[in-house]
This record gives sequence, structure tokens and C-alpha cells, in this order.
Amino acid sequence: MLSNDPYGNRAETDRFRQEATKYLSDESDINTLVSVFKHVRIYSMIIEMNTNLSHKSHVKGIIY
Repeated sequence: MLSNDPYGNRAETDRFRQEATKYLSDESDINTLVSVFKHVRIYSMIIEMNTNLSHKSHVKGIIY
């Protein structure tokens, strides 16, 4: 599943990295931002794919 990238996470992450590179020069800062972006994407997918998630507002709070 991860090698196929069915939800476009890898492509979105690559685009985010390219955009972050325009504004930041330190590779450590770029990697930190990309890591945060990946977490937000995963949490967003959890919310979208699980309609009966009982702690949906808590997960949205984590994203915020």
C-alpha cells in the first residue's frame, strides 16, 4: 500500500518540501517542517476515513 501511494501523500510531501526550500535554507528546519506536515496529513486521513471516530474533535485539536 505504501509503495503505491494511493492517497497522494508522497506527492503532497514532495511539493511541500519544494515550497519550504524556497523560504528556508537550513536542512534541519526543512526536515522538521516536513515531518510536521506528514503528521498532519496522517491525522487528516484518519478523520476523513473514519466517520465514526469517537475522539474526532481531539484529533482535530492535535492538527490545530
